[in-house]
Amino acid sequence: MHSAIRLNRAGVEMRAHMSIERTHTAPACAGWPALSMHIGGTCRRLFVPPDRRLFRIDDRFEAIYLIGSGAFKISRFSAEGHEELCAFRFPGEFIGLDGIVSGRHQYEGLALEPSTAHVLHKDNLERMAVSPELFPSLLMALAHDSDCGHLHSQILGHREALGRLAYFLLDIGDRMVQETGSTHFRLPMSRADIACHLGLARETVSRAFAHLQADGTIDLARRAVRIIRRDELMRIAHHDPNRPMRSGPAGVRQLRSRAPPHS
Repeated sequence: MHSAIRLNRAGVEMRAHMSIERTHTAPACAGWPALSMHIGGTCRRLFVPPDRRLFRIDDRFEAIYLIGSGAFKISRFSAEGHEELCAFRFPGEFIGLDGIVSGRHQYEGLALEPSTAHVLHKDNLERMAVSPELFPSLLMALAHDSDCGHLHSQILGHREALGRLAYFLLDIGDRMVQETGSTHFRLPMSRADIACHLGLARETVSRAFAHLQADGTIDLARRAVRIIRRDELMRIAHHDPNRPMRSGPAGVRQLRSRAPPHS
C-alpha cells in the first residue's frame, strides 16, 4: 500500500510528489544483520530530494532513520545564526537519535543529494528495546553514532588544517569503502560544508586539498577522491604541529587552522 508525502521546511506534509513504501530488501547495516533484516521487513522507506529536511531543530521526536542511499548532513545553529555542521551520514548509518532523550530534536537532518531513509517509529523502537535479538544491535547502532561524534571532536582538536582534512578524508573513506567495497569514493558535500564541518575557511580547505593532490597523497577530480598514499595521510592526521612540514609543490608550507569569517 502506498501513500504520498512531501518533505518541506515545516516537516512532513501529505503531498503527491514522493511515495512511502515498505521495503522489499534489507538496507545496508554492516555489523547488525538482525537489525537490518527487521528494518528491511517492517519499516517504511522515504524518498528524500536534495535540500529537504527529515527533521528540524525542536521538532517533536517521532522516529529515527536508517539511511538507505544518498547522504545527509546533521547541523544546528548558534545564537548568532551561524551553522555548526556536526556530522555527515551515509548508507547504513542512523540519523535522528538526538531526539530520543529530550523528546525533541536538537539538530536538523538535511539531504545532500537524492536519498532514501528507512523510518523506525518510536513505538517500533520501544518494541525493539524488549527484544533479546534486536536490543543488542540497537545498542551497537547508538554506540556507533556516539563514536562518530567523538571523532568530530578529535578533528576540531587538531591545530593543523592539513591534519583536520586528513582525519576527515580517512574517516569518510573508511565509511564509504565499508559500504561499497570500492577504493574510490565521492564527496557528496560541498567544499563550503567541509569547511564548516572542519572549522576552517573555505579557501583554507581548497589549499589543503591542492596540497594533498600536488603531493601525490590523494587524487582529486571535482568531488571524486582516491587515497593514493594512505600511510602519508595517516602521518599528516597525527602530525606534531610543533614540527615544521616540508613545503609541497603547491607552495603550501604549513596550513594553520582558521575559523571561517562570520558575516
